[in-house]
Amino acid sequence: MLTALIYTFSYTFGIILDKVNLNFKNMNGRNFTSIIFLALAILNIPLLLFFKISPEALSFFPLLVLGLMIIGSTLSNVLIYTGLRNKDLSHLEPIRNSQSIISILLAFLIFPEERNIFVLLIGLITTLALIFANLHRHENKKISIIFDKFMWYVLLSMIISSFINISYKYLLNYYSSISLYGIRAIGIFVLMFLLYRPSVKNISSKQWSLFFLSALFYTLSAILKFTSIKDLGVSITVLIFNLSPAIIYLFSKFLLKEKISKKKVLASTIIIGCILFLTFVIKG
Repeated sequence: MLTALIYTFSYTFGIILDKVNLNFKNMNGRNFTSIIFLALAILNIPLLLFFKISPEALSFFPLLVLGLMIIGSTLSNVLIYTGLRNKDLSHLEPIRNSQSIISILLAFLIFPEERNIFVLLIGLITTLALIFANLHRHENKKISIIFDKFMWYVLLSMIISSFINISYKYLLNYYSSISLYGIRAIGIFVLMFLLYRPSVKNISSKQWSLFFLSALFYTLSAILKFTSIKDLGVSITVLIFNLSPAIIYLFSKFLLKEKISKKKVLASTIIIGCILFLTFVIKG
């Protein structure tokens, strides 16, 4: 459990640093994604040199899944950073947390060892909480869910990421946590560079510092996430990750000066309560 908790905090700090960096407003989502993965690739190349890959990992199906994971991760990151570039972090947070629900359902259907009815029920409860957080009452008292195109980008990113979480569980049978993330980070950067030819000429030294600091948090969080998936499974790992809203809302309010609605705070409280129930009651 501790591994998953540290992963959650580390990833959340990376997201917060990225949102601060995106506030400079001198690049689009694609360019930002390319540069963050440049920083990740630079950090991970030295780590990758110390870890060997098993011969089984080079067979056809593991390589196919690895390639699809890199392509899907590239698309997912472009979508999420485009959303972050154009929306407040607190507005996107409930949508971002939908990844856990989709991942749990996929894991429940695909892996027999992931079929825990309590985890599934908690996933359904948090789904309702996330829907509630996005309800909006108009002047005519009609209720609707607010979704603009950037919210849809983030939702699509979360759906893709959920399938990628499933691929991680399979690939961790062939790769270590460190080697898998190193290959992923370098592969995404190469793909982003070939597609978008990112420009770095307008990036300040302060922005570079933020890029490398968030890359450090992401590398730590990813290695811990992969370790947690291998030890605890996909469902438990992604549910614990939902503790991140409390951190996000705190920093959004006091650091980024964003407005936080009561519904989002309530939804976050429900999610945290469900995870605490899972952690201390079900897992003992």
